[in-house]
Order: sequence, then C-alpha cells, then structure tokens
Amino acid sequence: MPAITEEIIQKLSNLQNQIWQSVTISASDAAKHSITFGTPLTVATTTNDLFAEMAAPKLIIQFAFADLQTSTHVLLLTQETFAEIVGVATGVDSTEIAEIDDNLIADARPILESIVQGLCLGVGNVRGEPITATGLTMRFQIFNFPTNLQRADQVVRTNVAISSDQINGTLTWLHDDETALAIAGITEEEGQTTSNNDRILAENPNIPDETHRLEILMDIPLEISVELGRIRM
Repeated sequence: MPAITEEIIQKLSNLQNQIWQSVTISASDAAKHSITFGTPLTVATTTNDLFAEMAAPKLIIQFAFADLQTSTHVLLLTQETFAEIVGVATGVDSTEIAEIDDNLIADARPILESIVQGLCLGVGNVRGEPITATGLTMRFQIFNFPTNLQRADQVVRTNVAISSDQINGTLTWLHDDETALAIAGITEEEGQTTSNNDRILAENPNIPDETHRLEILMDIPLEISVELGRIRM
C-alpha cells in the first residue's frame, strides 16, 4: 500500500468539517441534547507514536465500512469524556461515575452508535454513495491495535473536540491508508504514484518542483524539423 502522503492528509483535512457536521447532527438527535464535534485535526502517525497514550483504559469503538470490511476503524474516548457522555444520556452527574461498566456502555450506546452513523453518513456524502458500518463493538479497556493498524506503516489520526454544556473532551479517530484513499477519492495507483514522487523529491531535495521543471524545459532551445508528407512516384 502507498504511504500516507501530505497530499492525502490535505485532502482528508479539507473533508473533515463536512464529515463531523454530520456527526454533530446525528449525535445531537440521538442525545436530544446539543453536542458539537468540531475543530478536527488530521495527521499521519505511527502506532509506535500512539503507544504512550494507550496506557490508561479507554472507551473503544471499532467498526468497518461494509465495502472495506478488513479495514477496521477505531474511535477512542477517555474515561472522563465517556463519563460526560453517560451523564448526558442518563442525567447522572459525570463526577459521580467512578467506574465504567457494561451497564453504563449500554446506557450511552444510542449516542455512541449515532457517532458511527454520522461518520458513515458524512463519508457517504463525500463519496456520493451510501456507507454502512459493520462489525460494531464497544468496550472499556486498555487499547490493543486491530490487525490492520498493527501491520500499517502509518495510520491516519483525527482528533475532534466534543463540546456541550455538559461535555468538554476529545475523540480520536484512527484508520488505515486504504480507508484514507477511499475517503479522499484517490485510487491505490494514484496514491502509489504520489508516494513515489514524494519519495524521489525527499531523496533528491535539489530537484525543482513541477512548475520550475516546466520553466526550465521552456528555456531549452530545440531544433525542430517538420515533414508534412511523403509520396513515392
């Protein structure tokens, strides 16, 4: 698979506000309470860089798009942020929630499912086709990377602020390069070409960019002969 290039990250970044607007609408409807998902920041990172943040248990949501079933997505919420979401769902003061259990996950499940549904709707609007989720799981534990992210050289990470009058937290969305290409509307061949070009430029920093290369070619004098036709009598 191609590397996650700056071009891919830029395209994904340009789509995030549209995607998370759909999540805002979906989650607010499910919670019957205004919840905003905003200021998304998308970067390419490695699993090694993420390990330091995974020491504490988190609420982990995993799923895949139905047309990319081997590419698992991960949504991560800290215990504090999840407790605040539970508070919205149940009316309980989040500061009184000392321990996360399956009952609390069940209480918050409609809101959590609406986040996934909103993501599918937002990505579907970007791609111009319906997207559905499959293999949805929710659990609170120390995070282990799913197989597709374990073997990836890089993963795409998007941090999104969650805010309401009861919530002030962050959600982390992780997915692999195959999903990144699908969301950005880039074929694997195009992604591989872009990756190779970026690698060549990185290895040869003195190579001018495309515009400069064209300008240099335009300055080279060429002798041109034209044969309009030929006939044998």
